[in-house]
Amino acid sequence: MKDEKFNWKLSLCISLFSFSSYVTQPLYSAFVPSLLAERLSNTTQVGLILSFCNLLAMILHPAVGAISDRTRCRFGRRRPYILSGVVFAGISFMLIPWLNTFWQFVAVLICYSLTLAYWKAPIGAIQVDCVKPEYITRSNAVASCVLALSSVIAYLAGNRLTASGLDERDVFLFGGVAMIITAGIGCMTVHEQDSRNMNFPKKHKKRSILETFLTIERKRRKDMLLMLLVILSAFIANYGFEYFFVLFAEERMMLTAGRATLYLAVYMFSYLIASFCFSCMRGKVSAETLSRTSLGTAAIVMSGFFILCCMKGVKLQGILWVICILYGVCWGTFNIYIYPLWLTFLKDGNSGNLMGVYFVCTGLAMAIMPALYGVIRDASGTYVSIFAFCSVMFLSAWGILKIRRKVTWNN
Repeated sequence: MKDEKFNWKLSLCISLFSFSSYVTQPLYSAFVPSLLAERLSNTTQVGLILSFCNLLAMILHPAVGAISDRTRCRFGRRRPYILSGVVFAGISFMLIPWLNTFWQFVAVLICYSLTLAYWKAPIGAIQVDCVKPEYITRSNAVASCVLALSSVIAYLAGNRLTASGLDERDVFLFGGVAMIITAGIGCMTVHEQDSRNMNFPKKHKKRSILETFLTIERKRRKDMLLMLLVILSAFIANYGFEYFFVLFAEERMMLTAGRATLYLAVYMFSYLIASFCFSCMRGKVSAETLSRTSLGTAAIVMSGFFILCCMKGVKLQGILWVICILYGVCWGTFNIYIYPLWLTFLKDGNSGNLMGVYFVCTGLAMAIMPALYGVIRDASGTYVSIFAFCSVMFLSAWGILKIRRKVTWNN
């Protein structure tokens, strides 16, 4: 039966921003650690460089989110930041493989990380601004479908371009051009309200992130902090898998980077299927239950594969396809349902601030993970340890989510 209330067209147009912001991420996580490893002597140094870039980017998320809440512009509150940020991010991404000296290479990585962070919080906020609260879960599921599709396209493009004899420069060129074009289409199809004459409460105009936290009822502040710890732990695990999977495949399975991206494409395709299925659901199971179940299953999948890697005589290639499929479903489910749980803290039009805090948390995970796992990898001497690391982090997120007060979200 056709749902006349939920605006699928609007959600798909907003999802173009998700496509744009994530189409370069798979290529970055698949190829940049390898490019850094060629220039540095150990994994700890690689991790520190990646962590430093991500830490700088993390600072921008809340600042831009809060500023966009107060922006007065004929084109709306969010689109000016998205359009200006995507141009610089796309150009920076295309320049990454062209710079040979170490410091030039690091400088362009920092530039890319900062410019990408500049427009991520407005992307999350524009969805909250344009979609009715009761349909946020479904709209986020649509965005997750498009996000997964962008990752599948990126991984497959990376595989095909390298398999055809082209080098990383063509891969990064593809990613940068795709980013700019899709964001441009999104800005032309999503029409925000002219914000010059919008009326907001006085408090809202000067609200900082701390003030946003203090507006939450006292009994729910602990709930918010626990939710941030859940997001932090889960995203540390996922970024660990995405960043170091290619290096694991090169070391343990003797695959090329291009071939390894096929496994990641399958992982993202299963993520896409899970997102599509859940976009058609409407309050069948609570978001709390599905988030907790997906985290527990992901921990089991990761620990199970780690055990198989430690056993002699086990052929891993066939098993790894299954692992990627199962993990994609788990991560897709978690990503869809953790988002509406977080938006239960939305109050008084503070979507920019709230999404800024959300992306600070995911950015902190991206900043912590490379340095943290780099030390673990150098201590263990193998990239197989990435699966044990992910399992522990997912188990931690599962435990924190289990002890927090149950939040009800009616789709």
